[in-house]
Amino acid sequence: MCDRAPISRPLEIYRQAVQFWYKVLEYATCWDELVADDSARHPEANRGGVTPKRALIVIDVQNEYFDGGALPITDPSPTHSLANIGRAMDKATERGLPTVVVRHTEHDPDAGMFREGSDTWRLHREVDERRRDHLVEKSLPGSFTDTNLADILASSDIDTVSIVGYMTHMCVDTTAREAAHRGFSVEILSDATGTLALENRGGAATGEELHRSTLVAQGQFFADIVSTDEWLSRLDADRPPPSETCLPDLDVRKGSTMHPTSARMNRRELLGLGALAVGAAACGGSTGGGGATASSQNLSGKKIEGTLKFYNWAQYVNPVNTKAYEAKTGVHFEESDFTSNEQLLTKLQTTKGQKTYDIIVPDADHVRIEKDLGLLMKLDHSLIPNLKNLAPHWTQLPYDPGNVYSVPKDTGITGFTLRSDRVTVELHTWKDFFDFLPHASNLTVNFIESPSEVIGVALNSLGYSMNTDDEGQLSQARDLLLSVKPYVDTVNEVYINDFQAGKIDLGITYSGDGLRIQNVRKKEGDIDVVAPEGKSEIWVDNWAISAYAPDPVAAHAWINFILEPDVNAKEMEYNALEVPTPASYPLVGELAKNPLVVFEDRILNDYEILFTTPERQNTRQRIWNEFKAA
Repeated sequence: MCDRAPISRPLEIYRQAVQFWYKVLEYATCWDELVADDSARHPEANRGGVTPKRALIVIDVQNEYFDGGALPITDPSPTHSLANIGRAMDKATERGLPTVVVRHTEHDPDAGMFREGSDTWRLHREVDERRRDHLVEKSLPGSFTDTNLADILASSDIDTVSIVGYMTHMCVDTTAREAAHRGFSVEILSDATGTLALENRGGAATGEELHRSTLVAQGQFFADIVSTDEWLSRLDADRPPPSETCLPDLDVRKGSTMHPTSARMNRRELLGLGALAVGAAACGGSTGGGGATASSQNLSGKKIEGTLKFYNWAQYVNPVNTKAYEAKTGVHFEESDFTSNEQLLTKLQTTKGQKTYDIIVPDADHVRIEKDLGLLMKLDHSLIPNLKNLAPHWTQLPYDPGNVYSVPKDTGITGFTLRSDRVTVELHTWKDFFDFLPHASNLTVNFIESPSEVIGVALNSLGYSMNTDDEGQLSQARDLLLSVKPYVDTVNEVYINDFQAGKIDLGITYSGDGLRIQNVRKKEGDIDVVAPEGKSEIWVDNWAISAYAPDPVAAHAWINFILEPDVNAKEMEYNALEVPTPASYPLVGELAKNPLVVFEDRILNDYEILFTTPERQNTRQRIWNEFKAA
C-alpha cells in the first residue's frame, strides 16, 4: 500500500452520477428503484456497538390483509410473516423496546377498505393481544405523515426504527424512506413483512417479485434488510461489553485475550457509492461538478469552542480518551453514531450547509467521495502539529495524498477464520482457501454478504486485482464462485455468534472479527485467523472534519490530541487495530507484535484498498446475483 500509485480512473462520471442521485433523493417521495443503503445497525458485527435506542414499528397488521380482506398477503406466506411479527413483538417486550403499532384508517363511511370500525379494519389478534406502547392512526402510506409518530420517537430519544408489517412495497417502503429522511437508522425484517401480486398500467409483478425488488431497493440506501432471526440476535448482542477489558496478549495461531469490542463493522455497507450511482450513471445526464471545497481558513489563533460534535461508528473511540480530551481542553464531547458509510454520506448530504457535525470517521473510499462533493473541510495543518507523529506511508495514501482532508484513524484487513480441529490442512492463500472448498462438504462454510469483497478475494485467488475491470478476469472469478457455491452453507454478515458457538468451521472474516472469535474460544484453542499471503483487502478509517463543522477549532484539537502517541496507544488497545503513530506501539506491549494488528510489510505492500465506481459495482452485482441464485 505504501508504494501503490493513486487510482488513475477519472472521477468525473462518478461525480456526475453522485450529484444526479442526490437530486433524485431530494425530490423522490414515491417508490423508485434507484435508492440504496442508508442506515443499518449491525450491532453483532460492528465495532463494539453502543446499544442503539430502537423502537419496533408494527405497520398495518390488520384483517384487511388476511383471508376475508380485500388485500390478502401472499408473499412471503402470511402465516410465516405473522409468526415473525409476533416473535419480534415478544422480543421487544422482553428487551423493553418501545413498540408502536400503526393502523391505517379510512374515516369515509363508504370506504371500500380499512373503513373505521369494520372487521377488516381491526388489528389482527396476533398483534392486538400483544403489548404495545403506542397506537398510531394513519390515513396515508407513510406512518410519519400527519401523525404523531415522530414526536413519540423523539420523546424516547430513539435513533433506530425496526419495521415489520404490511405491505412491503407500500406502507413499509414509504415509512422506511420517511424514517431515513428524518435521520433514523432503519431496519426492515424481511420475513416479517409481505405483499401481494399487482397488475396495473405499469405492468405486472408477482408478490414474490414485488417483495424482493422493494427490499433490494430499500437495502441499497435506506434500510438494513435483515431476517427476524438476525434481528433477534442483534438485540441480544447489543449489550455493551465491560469497558475496562484489556488486551494483554494476542497470538494469531493460538488462543488470545481480546477486547470484545474490536469487531469490524460488516463491509457490505462499506462498498462506497458505486452501487448507489449505478442507476444515475445509466441516465446519462450531466449534473455539474462536485461542489465547492470547504476550507478551515483562518482558524489559527481563534478561541476553542465549548463543544465537539462527534459522529462516529458505535463504540469506536476509547472513552478514556474522550474524558481526557474534555479535561485537557474544557470542551464538552457529544457523540452520536452511524452504522454505515452510506448513512454518514447521506447525513452529510442532507444536512449540507447546516452546522451539525464536527469530527466524522469515513473510510478511504468515502474520503475520496466526500471531498469531491465538498463535504469535507480542508485541514489546517498548523493546528495539528502532531501530524509529525504519522508514519511516512500514512501521509501519502492514494485517496488523500498529504492528508489534505483526512488523517488515518486505524486499519484492518479481510482474511479468513477457521476451526483448526475441523480444517486439518494448511491454508495460507486465497487460492488455498478456494481450492479447499470442494473438500469441505462435511464442514459449515460462511461467506460474508459483500459482493465486491467476495468477488475481490476470488479475483485475488486467481492472481488478479480486486479492482480489475478486465471482463476476462471477472468471468474467471464468476466461474470460480459458481464452482464453489455448493460448498458454501451460508452467506451472512452476522456470523460472529455462530462462529463463537462452534457452528461455523470456515469463513471469510475481518481481522477484528476473527480475533474476537478467537478470544471467545481461547479455552478450546481451536481458532486460527489467517491474513492470506499475496493479495487481499486492507481498509482504512479516517478522522475528518465536516465542511460545515460548528466547532472547527475543537475538531482540529481532537485530531491533534489523538495523534499523541500515548493517547493513540489507548485507541490501539481499545480497538485492537493498527494506528498510524508508530511511537504508540512500544506502549501496548505484546499487542504490537500481533501481525493481525500491526501489519507486516507484505500486507502493506501487497494488499489493496477497495475502490468502487458505478461500472465496477454494476458488473460485480450481476456476478453476485448469479452466485446467490446458484
